[in-house]
Amino acid sequence: MGVEHRQLTHVLAVAEKGTIGKAAQSLGLSQPTLTKSIRTLEAALGVKLFERKPRGVVPTVYGEVVIARARSVRLHLHDLLNELQSLRVGIGGVVKIGMAQGVASRLIPLATVRVLDSHPNVRFSLRTGAVDQLVALLEAGDIEFAVAPFGRQSYGSTLIEEFLFHDRPVIVVRADHSLAQHSQLQPNQLVNCKWVLSDVATPLRRAFDQIFVSDNLPPPTPIIESDSVVYTKSLLMETDFAAFFPRDEILAEENARLLYGIPVNTNVPPRPVGILRRRSEVLSPFGQILAAAIKAVCRDFGYVAEAKTANRSVA
Repeated sequence: MGVEHRQLTHVLAVAEKGTIGKAAQSLGLSQPTLTKSIRTLEAALGVKLFERKPRGVVPTVYGEVVIARARSVRLHLHDLLNELQSLRVGIGGVVKIGMAQGVASRLIPLATVRVLDSHPNVRFSLRTGAVDQLVALLEAGDIEFAVAPFGRQSYGSTLIEEFLFHDRPVIVVRADHSLAQHSQLQPNQLVNCKWVLSDVATPLRRAFDQIFVSDNLPPPTPIIESDSVVYTKSLLMETDFAAFFPRDEILAEENARLLYGIPVNTNVPPRPVGILRRRSEVLSPFGQILAAAIKAVCRDFGYVAEAKTANRSVA
């Protein structure tokens, strides 16, 4: 069974215009020619892609799948052409990656600087967000890979996790907070704090709640929920609120003695963090170089406690 690129272009035009006539006009084709192209593709796939309605056509469930894949193909082709053009004019191309909020905020900058030192013409596009948002960007082909904590939920068989290091977030308060006198905290010392935390659906929040559950305590209810790291750190520096962050996230503020990170004595295992990427695709050359730089920074700056890595499918 062969599917031609022009047929996918035709499917996208019909989906976006809503009628065969408007799609044909936008493509510079006659309506019978476009209809024949769609029917030929339907015959090759063995499914009906569109249903006729009084005001046009709408995709079937099979059509929706083909349209999603066709958009991904179009995006990848666009990226390919841009990358080739960049190489022709002496630019190294653009590496599009994602980073989960509150994860590896020191790691990624160090890795990108390393790549730029040896490949000054490379360009980077960085997207940040919750893990589920990054997964959606990966599946849509908008980023090559993401550095994120591995959640317990399944991301589907199309993605692969490549372990980098274990991360144990800390309690974060301003430097003169009453908790800042401690070098380590017990869960029962944290029950009555004023909390600003991430949303309950995030891996970071689940890790926080588990600290209390494992100690047979009810997880505290935050006064404020915020997915903005900038907002949260500003609030912490001005008030007696407490938060829960990876230590990397407050490195600059801790060095400036504005914030203080305190570990919690808990038997909750640390979060695995790593590279999340599509199973079916090989990273671009510069994507591979950046991934290698990320791993090198992990080794050089002590992120990896054990000299081993593990790859596994996301199940």
